Amino acid sequence: MVREDPNTDRQHCRRSFLFLQTIASPFFLRLGQRLADNGCAVSKINFNGGDHFFWNGFHEINFTDKPAQFQGFLEQTLDQKQVTDIVLFGDCRPWHQKAISLAKSKGISIWVFEEGYIRPHWITLEQGGVNGHSSFPKQADIIHALADKAVLEAPEPVGGGLWQRIFYDFVYNFMNLLMIWKFPHHRTHRPYTVWAEYATWTKRLVTLSWLKPRAEKAVREIADMAAPCYLFPLQLDSDSQVRVHSPYGTMPDAIRTVLKTFASEAPKDAVLIIKNHPLDNGMINYGKLIRAFAAEQAIKDRVRFIDGGDLNALLAHCRGVITINSTVGMTALDKKVPVLLLGDAIYNIPGLVYRSGQTEFWTDPKSPDLSLLDALRTSLLGYCHANGNFYTRTGMELAVTHSLPRLTQPTGL
Repeated sequence: MVREDPNTDRQHCRRSFLFLQTIASPFFLRLGQRLADNGCAVSKINFNGGDHFFWNGFHEINFTDKPAQFQGFLEQTLDQKQVTDIVLFGDCRPWHQKAISLAKSKGISIWVFEEGYIRPHWITLEQGGVNGHSSFPKQADIIHALADKAVLEAPEPVGGGLWQRIFYDFVYNFMNLLMIWKFPHHRTHRPYTVWAEYATWTKRLVTLSWLKPRAEKAVREIADMAAPCYLFPLQLDSDSQVRVHSPYGTMPDAIRTVLKTFASEAPKDAVLIIKNHPLDNGMINYGKLIRAFAAEQAIKDRVRFIDGGDLNALLAHCRGVITINSTVGMTALDKKVPVLLLGDAIYNIPGLVYRSGQTEFWTDPKSPDLSLLDALRTSLLGYCHANGNFYTRTGMELAVTHSLPRLTQPTGL
């Protein structure tokens, strides 16, 4: 991360920050309080009970009307608060899409947080947008130049805070239910109701005890295979990286396409390993679905679905990785494994990945340009990341401290 002084001058902050929907944790409240401590104006629009609970009444505005009234409500708020900057988590939620469009027309800066492109120990913070909406350059010479200027410090290890994340998610959704009387028109941006997801997650947790040894056995069998293996790690079906930043409407659509391509272009002795996402909620029976799709292509004996297992062990035995735009792609590139990219990821750069239609990936894949990969990692960490996480006490404190100078002293990237 580029080093900057986190102690901004209270008297020189002429900024008014408006927070929209944030992540289920106290992180954004702590960030808002630190901005206020540095003399910035801070306010927050709550859309549901979870927002209200985690923001804890700090300069809040509750939007309780119907969605059709949000545009006018937001425009009035922007004018009244003289907003100069909007802060949000994820730029594909319906509220955020409307806000981004309006903010651009008014010349208001947009700051988007997301889980780190590079994990663990990092979060993403970009101006304007993230992932497919990112303005990060895709030209190798520019990336090398950015890397040469970046000054990095070793991150403090904080991990991902998985159990805290699960706890905060439950609290957030419980408060949504508890306060539905106050926000009667709120609807989730997710394709499934949260309680349906919790129900399937409960069922899934019961089966994990016997899924784990099965997956470990499958990984050992794959390691002993003489045939060339390709790995397709699944992403969450609700992920905007699938539904917005790719040509597929759902994860099953992507699976069907990959199986058809594998059947027609991969060597006839090759095996495709499809690995479930570790946070999959169990709403889709991927094992049954993949068997059916593989039977359609007459490749049932060449496709393996595993629910768990060591990703690094799989990568060590795979000839290539197929992904829509998962962070697994970056992990694979780090290990010199060729990657076929099907969506629009931050690492969608010539010299690093193959694209759909490049049959060489299946027949004679080449390792990525490692000097370009190193420059990409350095420049991403220097200009698009902050050390920390959204969930643990230490992780949130680090993330707030390192995000503050980026927000108050923007450099233009």
